[in-house]
Amino acid sequence: MLEPWQLVFLVTGLPGVGIAALMFLVPEPVRRHRKLDLDAPDRGVMHFLLANRRYFICHFLGFGLVAVMAYGTAAWAPAMLMRRYGLGVAEVGIILGTVGALSGIPGFIFGGWFVDRWFARGQRDAHLRYFVYACLIGVAMAIIAFQLADGILWLFIPAYALLHFLQPFTGPAVAHLQIVTPNEYRGRISALFVLVFNLMGMCLGPPSVAFITTFVLHDPMQVHWSLTIMYVVVGLCAAALFRLALAPARRAAEAVA
Repeated sequence: MLEPWQLVFLVTGLPGVGIAALMFLVPEPVRRHRKLDLDAPDRGVMHFLLANRRYFICHFLGFGLVAVMAYGTAAWAPAMLMRRYGLGVAEVGIILGTVGALSGIPGFIFGGWFVDRWFARGQRDAHLRYFVYACLIGVAMAIIAFQLADGILWLFIPAYALLHFLQPFTGPAVAHLQIVTPNEYRGRISALFVLVFNLMGMCLGPPSVAFITTFVLHDPMQVHWSLTIMYVVVGLCAAALFRLALAPARRAAEAVA
């Protein structure tokens, strides 16, 4: 017999088997750009990264900071609800699970759909421009959710739901990398991006909230303040990085159009 916690992994993981099989239905993409120089492939990709360093630095770090907010919130929102609202574990699970399902999943779909339409209309930096606004709105929603909604669940839930709706970033982020990167470099650059944003998210997200709570505020009951500070600082920095990336993003997209 399986334990309940083991059943959770099975129930959530099994659909992925069917979804993965859908990749066999994806047609082989048309290959573009120059052929890879097999004598010096690494020198080629490094030259490409350096030639577009402003774009890649802003892109990687910007989305890495979005991951910091996502990981930090996922780790500490349950504790915040229990400490500030006096909710039990089951109640917190129901609230956050419902919010995640009803806002997070649509957020993945909407972000990709909106960016695709914007890009098709000629906005060559749409994938990054969208997150300039998403980060700024997210900062405002974090202030509402973690500060203004002081014990008021009917105010916390919609603000937190909008945060979840705006946070999904992997689709637009990876899509723009494919747009601006020659096909022979896409695998390595995509792998580097996944490494960067996951390391930033996991290594800086949860620890940053814990650090602020323990060493700055010195009060475990002030997690809501730690989350607010993290969102304001990190969200504004991410928005600034995306803003700096707009011009090089347009140039990079036009170079391979």
